[in-house]
Amino acid sequence: MTLQSTSFKKFLSILRNALNITDELPAEVSAEEWTELYKFSQSHALLGVVFEGVRKMKDNAAPPFQMLMQWIATAEKIRGMNQKFNAKCKQLTEFFEKNGHKTAILKG
Repeated sequence: MTLQSTSFKKFLSILRNALNITDELPAEVSAEEWTELYKFSQSHALLGVVFEGVRKMKDNAAPPFQMLMQWIATAEKIRGMNQKFNAKCKQLTEFFEKNGHKTAILKG
């Protein structure tokens, strides 16, 4: 999926904000653009990351309520899966260290 240049600029702005690179956020995002941004974020496995910027959006630029609720639910699901993954990584690292092996957990 590709975005129109104005939507892509808004996506990058939200992503940069989510990564604490900038405080800037788009002043306005239309409902159609939100649909594009959501699908684009989803197709690039960035829904959870981009949500950190989305949650900082002002009311007039925030996603439509239904989409926001869907985004919140997805972000919480991702957070829960990451917590389980991190706990399992810790368990495996401790197991290998106990048996004299060095480890490196790579997450992609």
